[in-house]
Amino acid sequence: MKNLLKIKSLSVIVLLAMTLQGCYVEVHHVPAPPGPDGYPGNAFFGVSYEAAVPYSYWDDNPSIPFNPTLGQYYGTGSGLFNFEYFINPEEFWYGTYEIWRNPGHAGLPDGIPGADGLDSYLMLICDPLGYHEHRGNGKTGFSVKEVGEKLIIESQAENARYRITIQKGKPGEESGKTPKFQS
Repeated sequence: MKNLLKIKSLSVIVLLAMTLQGCYVEVHHVPAPPGPDGYPGNAFFGVSYEAAVPYSYWDDNPSIPFNPTLGQYYGTGSGLFNFEYFINPEEFWYGTYEIWRNPGHAGLPDGIPGADGLDSYLMLICDPLGYHEHRGNGKTGFSVKEVGEKLIIESQAENARYRITIQKGKPGEESGKTPKFQS
């Protein structure tokens, strides 16, 4: 019984010593999760000309209205679209254009949102010698390559991400689609 009393007394002393010594609380800083990614930039597309107004223009981009104002940009989604424009009732060019929306940037530490992606612009110049790019518009970073009879124009610049594949049409290659624009 004496031993049991000694053990109980010792337990009480140890417990009392721990209580009097105080508590030690360790705090760790847990960083906030990263913020949300930025929103994708918008994409804009338009049709214009330099040397001569096209006889007619058609594409399958639902964002481009019938009777578009030449030289005006229209908001569009990203995607691959077919087009065709006639210089006169017999001569025409056709191909595809592909537009991308620039992604938003990744969120930053401590909950800070990422920057939004830059807007992207493409103006399809419908001239008798085919599409061409204006150098005075501040857009850079495009490449041109010939693949057979096709001309591929591609830009990965953040303000102009697109790819155009174009070729001169031959009789019988016409799409037969109703033009969105006719002069």
